[in-house]
Amino acid sequence: MSRLLITQLSIEGMRSLDHVELSLSARGDDTRGTDDARAGAAPTVLIGPNGAGKSTIVEACELLRKAGSERPFVGKLFDAHGGPPALLRKNGKRLRLGVRLMAGNGIALTYSVSLRSIGTSLTVERETATLQAPKQVEQLLLERTQNSYVLPHPEARAVDYPVEDDDLALTIAALGTPELKAIQSALASIEVHTAVDVRAPWTMVSSEAGPRTSNVVRPVARVELGGRNLPNVYHALRNQKDWPETLGYIRLALGDQIESVITPADPSGGRIGLALHVRGLGEIEAFAMSDGQLAYLALLGVLRLKRPVSPALVVFDEPDLHLHPALTRRLMADLETFSRSTPVLVATHSDAMLDALTEPATSSVLCELDEHHATRLVRPDPESLERWLE
Repeated sequence: MSRLLITQLSIEGMRSLDHVELSLSARGDDTRGTDDARAGAAPTVLIGPNGAGKSTIVEACELLRKAGSERPFVGKLFDAHGGPPALLRKNGKRLRLGVRLMAGNGIALTYSVSLRSIGTSLTVERETATLQAPKQVEQLLLERTQNSYVLPHPEARAVDYPVEDDDLALTIAALGTPELKAIQSALASIEVHTAVDVRAPWTMVSSEAGPRTSNVVRPVARVELGGRNLPNVYHALRNQKDWPETLGYIRLALGDQIESVITPADPSGGRIGLALHVRGLGEIEAFAMSDGQLAYLALLGVLRLKRPVSPALVVFDEPDLHLHPALTRRLMADLETFSRSTPVLVATHSDAMLDALTEPATSSVLCELDEHHATRLVRPDPESLERWLE
């Protein structure tokens, strides 16, 4: 099956998200979704006041990534996300996450999982996956209720298989059918990037790693949270054939005086660091870089790194932190280029990012709370926005 792209998110019962559907495209109805979503046409940019649900949507994307890559799923939700008290809507009993994925041949796949709260624990209540080919009826790929599931697929017998209450049938059923494997791989490929950790090494405990510290040399598949593997990322970028083009991006953003980005070996052996080679100054190591320089290098690493598996969705939470407005506009131009091939979701408070959008009326989505303290997603009216911009 060709590469899958996530074109729609569906979230229910998560904090302020009572029921939202977000089309990741340059057009779409964000209350009920749409069938003509065009992934990769432009970044989808979430705006709105604090507490309106932007970061919750970002975190929901991380939960979906865990659904495709980490076991036991429910245990991971407790470890990193706090379990029911921190995840569920007040007085809520269920959390549902869903995605719609599109393949290049017009095939659409959907996946959803529903979790039920029992006391202080969570259990997987229901899972479904479907496939719909052009001009054909929708086909059920997976249906799971409680701790058993069936695979009504031509290549798999429709029989019950036991599954643990805190795990997902998807990660097991994927062994049986190529379509489920494709859904699992797409979810596992989701990348969620929060603010780059620009803390100085002296503010961190010795066991912590960040982009200002050296890395043990190892392969990279993505930029890790906080950019903590940034030296290894740039070691990989320098070995890509398009490194001269990447260096051109860096010079456009940080200045023509940048001669290169290097990864010097640590004298202790087996580790590498990160440094800028600046004309007239020599090497500026990561611990001496400005917050904005380091943040931009991390964000550009996300956009330029060639992964073993291309992501089905890349999510940024306030990527403009630490960036000068001019650098923020440069970043938005880079994001718009990247979004032509990969769906991009951005949450921001930055006026500079919104000003830099080529088509703000089609890219921006306002998050606001209704009278029930539930998030509502609203796309601006193009004509009204045009008058306001004038």
